[in-house]
Amino acid sequence: MHRSGTSLLASLLQALGVDLGPDLLLEGKPDNEAGYWEHKGIAEEQEAILDRLGRTWYQPEGLVPLPDGWWRLPELRPHRRRLADIVRAETAASVGPWGFKDPRTVRLLPLWQEIFADAGVEPTYILAVRDPEAVARSLARRDGMTPAAAQLLWLEHTLDAFRHAGDRIVGVVDYDAWFEQPVAVARATMARLGIAWPADERQLEAVLAGIVRPDLRHGTGGNPARLMPEARELYGLLRQSAPDAPPLAAVAPLLARVDGARRLLAAWGEEAARHPAHAQKVAGLAQDIAALHAEAIRQRAQAESDIAQQQARADAYARDFVQLQWFYDELEQRRAAAQAEIAARDARIAALEAERARADIHRAAVEAESAGRQRLLDAVMPDPARALDEVWNSTSLRLVRPLQRLLAGRAAAERPATPTPEDQARLAVALQQGFFWNLTGPLRAAGRLLRGRRQR
Repeated sequence: MHRSGTSLLASLLQALGVDLGPDLLLEGKPDNEAGYWEHKGIAEEQEAILDRLGRTWYQPEGLVPLPDGWWRLPELRPHRRRLADIVRAETAASVGPWGFKDPRTVRLLPLWQEIFADAGVEPTYILAVRDPEAVARSLARRDGMTPAAAQLLWLEHTLDAFRHAGDRIVGVVDYDAWFEQPVAVARATMARLGIAWPADERQLEAVLAGIVRPDLRHGTGGNPARLMPEARELYGLLRQSAPDAPPLAAVAPLLARVDGARRLLAAWGEEAARHPAHAQKVAGLAQDIAALHAEAIRQRAQAESDIAQQQARADAYARDFVQLQWFYDELEQRRAAAQAEIAARDARIAALEAERARADIHRAAVEAESAGRQRLLDAVMPDPARALDEVWNSTSLRLVRPLQRLLAGRAAAERPATPTPEDQARLAVALQQGFFWNLTGPLRAAGRLLRGRRQR
């Protein structure tokens, strides 16, 4: 079928050793920038044959089946003769395998089979295929063709290959596969044609890099819902079997259905042609159906656009949710850190409270000791000198004074100067609360006990 990557396949085969002849259509156009790679003479003769039969492929009549036995019509003999001359000349001049490509060939295979047989040539067929939806969009963009007409053309061309070549199709090359796994597709195609690929795979990759150019790929398919069931079924068979061709037995049921529908429509058309009013009504219905089909396509496109917008919004919501979740997780981490810090501060506060309690106890003890000293001071303050003399000259201190001299030195055991009454009072208190006074406390208690007994 046209727009199915036939030029890409032909240019690759030329690079890998298939002779396409010198008379090639290599000038590129916006719809086929790398050139068509068609044999100019063959393409012109086949176009002329279709014109004579009233079946120009891109016109509505291109969908009408060719008449029975068309290839033997007298008016086609000059074209047949020129095609046969091209085959004999090219095969004689070619050193290796010779080949040609032209999408019109698949419609005219019965004529070619007789030409090949007369020339003693055994043909090998490679079928180039592409997603029919992508083909339809390409033809709609280039030729203004309706999707329904483009799909019917694709179906008719592809089924013609199996009607006329059948199991002699040695391979199927899917256009999209060139861009997904070019080396594998090239190897499979060359193997089915008996061409040895380069021993150095880098050489093959270099050839492919110069031919399989992603910048020349103008769209893909991928929406089976837009296809008529027969086109979807046939393309599925071709995709499943590639790089081999599906057996004719697998395609036969679909062929039978399409041929049956074609016969039914032909009979309907013949009957309608005998009744102009009815034919006009049928034409009106056909227009209505076409309008409904166009509206359905528009509504589907609108629905797909709405779905895409909804999906975009859903994706935006999902991204926002992820960001909010991240923000929430960060807040949770901060909250946990704050709680840990609060717990640490509470622990420090508890420690400080315990320290304060201990300080309060110590302060109370100091205050109690201070109060005791104050009471002693108050007791001795009326006559501090007398109080100091009583303590200093007491039996208790006289008893421990040798020990004081031994432990603290003579100076500590001597009575210091008492310049003021306050100092004398503080010294008297200090002596009464000192170590040596406490050391002789039991002796003073024993003395008080003895004095009490004597008094009784």
